[in-house]
Amino acid sequence: MVRRCKLYYLAFCGIKTFQNKIPCHPTELVKFRKRIGKEGIEKIFQM
Repeated sequence: MVRRCKLYYLAFCGIKTFQNKIPCHPTELVKFRKRIGKEGIEKIFQM
C-alpha cells in the first residue's frame, strides 16, 4: 500500500520514472494546499 501511494505521489509531482526517494518534504504539499486554499484545489481538479 505504501508503494502504491508513493507512485501516485510521484505521478502527481510530474515525475515520469520511479525514484526511490521522495522529491520534496511531505510538509511542502500541506503548505502549498493551505496557500492556494479550497478554490485553488478545485481549479487543479478541473484541469
